[in-house]
Amino acid sequence: MQDAMEDVFCFGHHGHPAENRLGVYGIGLKRAIFKLGDEITVESHTEKGGFSVNIDVPKWAEKDDDLEDWKFPLKRQPEKVSTDKAGTVVTVSKLHPEVVNRIEEGTLDNSLRKAVAQTYATFIGRHATVKVNGAVVEPRPLPFGQSELVEPGVDTFEHDGVKIILLSTVAAKSMRTQEYAGWYVLCNGRTVVAADKTELTGWGVTSQAFHSKFLAFAGLASFTSNEPVKLPWTTTKRGLNRESPVYQFARNRMGGVAEPVLRFLTRMYPSDLSESPAERRVAETVKQSDFRDHLGTGARRSFHAQVSEVKKRTARVQFDAEVKDIDRIKKRLRNPSMTASAIGKYTFDHFLKVECPE
Repeated sequence: MQDAMEDVFCFGHHGHPAENRLGVYGIGLKRAIFKLGDEITVESHTEKGGFSVNIDVPKWAEKDDDLEDWKFPLKRQPEKVSTDKAGTVVTVSKLHPEVVNRIEEGTLDNSLRKAVAQTYATFIGRHATVKVNGAVVEPRPLPFGQSELVEPGVDTFEHDGVKIILLSTVAAKSMRTQEYAGWYVLCNGRTVVAADKTELTGWGVTSQAFHSKFLAFAGLASFTSNEPVKLPWTTTKRGLNRESPVYQFARNRMGGVAEPVLRFLTRMYPSDLSESPAERRVAETVKQSDFRDHLGTGARRSFHAQVSEVKKRTARVQFDAEVKDIDRIKKRLRNPSMTASAIGKYTFDHFLKVECPE
């Protein structure tokens, strides 16, 4: 019973201090590769040496007498490699029939690339290189923008051993779409929620409900901790645990971080469609930026857009008039081809000249 409490059902916990844990349960990789095939080889090389391990899954599964049967013997590799050649290769062979069928469908390669590019956008290109079928996977860009006139809002705080950074800003013009707009949630750099526009991230609860005028909104909630079990992710690390106390605490502040951006975007779409708000001109200056540059600054500031109110020199005048009345004016001016717009301008100028002389 004691072993069960301390080790068997706490994979990755027993005997390792919290700050050294890479994950929460420590069995994700094995479970994933066991589902793929029956023969597995893992090779890892660094500048100091390396190791390799070969697993014959059916043969390994035959023994289950004690905890030692769950361990894999590692073979040390004394060969040292240069930094650019260092890394780990996992090879899975004797694939299961259902896996072969999935690969032969022809859609797995593309869907896998998209999943990796989005989930590991923080790491790819800076800390790691991922290849699928020999081709490098590029990180999926996140829609965070800024300019000399637009400064993202940042809120940094801690709760129960978890560091939280909230970021809100306006997206670059090319990324103001349904696909990119919304909140992104990261746990230890891993994307667990992307472009969310639901009550999960506070829309309609701690902030206004999502509307098409908010397609330029980009928000980020980053959670980091040396104790991954405290992070608000699910056991698969591909979803958000909305019941997590640390997430509920953060969501109450996400609405406040988002509100200045939402007010700015609302002013871009006034009720009078003839107007051209200064906010639109400011938004045009926004260019794509790397959100990772804001995560390590420790700065705390509100979203700011430098909007200079310029007094308008012109305004559009529009009204409807009876066609018979317009024809009367054309006849009076002896100009039957005169357009309605030209007639409107003529009568306006005439009134100014006759009734409002300078």
